[in-house]
Amino acid sequence: MDELVETLCFRLHIEDGERWRLKQARMDARAFANHAWAMRELGYAEGEIVDAVTPTEQSFITNSAQAVVRKACDAYDAYESALKKWHNSSDQNDLPKPQSPATNSLGAFPLVMHHGEGYKLHVRDDDRVGYRISAQPYQEKVRGFLRGANEDLARVKTALDSSSELAVGRAEVVYREGVYYLHVPIRQPVELDVAADAESVIAIDINERNITTTVLDRQSRDTLAQLTIDYGQVKQKRQRYYDIKRRCQEHDKHSVVDNIGSHVENFTEWTLHRLSKVIEHYVEWFPKPVVVFESLKGIRNDIEYGSYMNRRSTATRSATFQLLTVVAAIV
Repeated sequence: MDELVETLCFRLHIEDGERWRLKQARMDARAFANHAWAMRELGYAEGEIVDAVTPTEQSFITNSAQAVVRKACDAYDAYESALKKWHNSSDQNDLPKPQSPATNSLGAFPLVMHHGEGYKLHVRDDDRVGYRISAQPYQEKVRGFLRGANEDLARVKTALDSSSELAVGRAEVVYREGVYYLHVPIRQPVELDVAADAESVIAIDINERNITTTVLDRQSRDTLAQLTIDYGQVKQKRQRYYDIKRRCQEHDKHSVVDNIGSHVENFTEWTLHRLSKVIEHYVEWFPKPVVVFESLKGIRNDIEYGSYMNRRSTATRSATFQLLTVVAAIV
């Protein structure tokens, strides 16, 4: 029996507690990540590093600190795997050498938490999915409810039902463009129909601004490599085109709109072609891979966040669909 993990992204609507506690916890998490990377450079195993985590009583929840360390170790494992692939590659001159995680990195690190420990979800009386985040031990909690797609919220409610085969996993608090988000993994047992001789599994996840891939050894389930490819330029270009198009139409400059539209379309196709070639070469690195895509159901039309957000996300959904079509044809 295999396991499928689907990560859902929700916006945190804060009702009680101070926002700065989430920021402070993310800043404190950076120290644990740096320490984990430094110990990995010295040759310590992940288990030894996790056992060495001893946050002071008032600074950080021990369970969450250990989760942060595991995430940092995963990142270091991905670096070592990528470096090994680079050394064994015949195209070293054409590929950048992977860089190790900096042990003196500054800024925030995702706040990683186990359900029931660092955070807890529940279905409220008003049918919203409420949350409680323990950013710091013995301090006030941050509480509120999740905002997101209705189908994603429904999936979380199902996972919270004790009779369901779904389960809520280790979540992360991240901060992007002035907004806090909670990434919630939903675990589900599945039977994968794959070739008997498949040796590696490549999972491809399409996000708003990038494509994230994770490669696993099919037998040991060890992470072999991770790759993130940004295509935010497509979104920026199309958003700028929308603004120019609106102003030109107000002044009856339709020929300008047509010319700019052709430029944006050509730029999009050129960008997606380059990304598809990167993924093509990436897949070829691994022996007998099985490529797994996320569910594409309703990727174009089924997301409703209001007119403003729909306009912003239309370009991303369209580009995502095109890119998936190209990649699926290649792999």
